[in-house]
Amino acid sequence: MLHCMLGRLLHPVIPIAGLVGCLLLCLLVSGLEAFTLYVLAKYAERYDARSYGTLVRRALGRRTAAGFAGVLLVYLWGSCIAYLVRQMAEIILASAWSAVGCQPPCAAHS
Repeated sequence: MLHCMLGRLLHPVIPIAGLVGCLLLCLLVSGLEAFTLYVLAKYAERYDARSYGTLVRRALGRRTAAGFAGVLLVYLWGSCIAYLVRQMAEIILASAWSAVGCQPPCAAHS
């Protein structure tokens, strides 16, 4: 969204405004990632943690670490289900198209 706003603001002035907006957005995101890494490293030193899991367990407690593990398992399960649903939909649609004797249209998102 920021990229679009910067592009529309700068478009009359600079013909390559999309490139400028993209570079600014990349710099912003990389700065935020570097700051996040810095904060994680400082807290890892403070809690003497050698891994991210150990840091979470020591900083937030065992219950919170177990809760985060549960959330990750639910996310993994949901991702697998979404993948299977998409694959089954493609199989069913391909079968339906061949049953009526037609070629399926090219899908732009595949």
